[in-house]
Amino acid sequence: MLDLMQLRSFVALEQMGSFSLAAKKLGLGQSTVSQHIQRLEAQLGRSLVQRDTHRLSLTAEGRRFSPMRVPC
Repeated sequence: MLDLMQLRSFVALEQMGSFSLAAKKLGLGQSTVSQHIQRLEAQLGRSLVQRDTHRLSLTAEGRRFSPMRVPC
């Protein structure tokens, strides 16, 4: 079963576009959000986020996984 806090971190990361803003939104530290994403990726066996020093974006797997992309 997936961890709810890890999922919340993933959604906040997608909405905010940065680890620091996601952390602020959730009232967590940036490193905690990063750990949540790393653990979620490990559990799923997939990379969900493309990271570099200036940008953050979802991978194709991350876009498919995103609950914000599911039609209602």
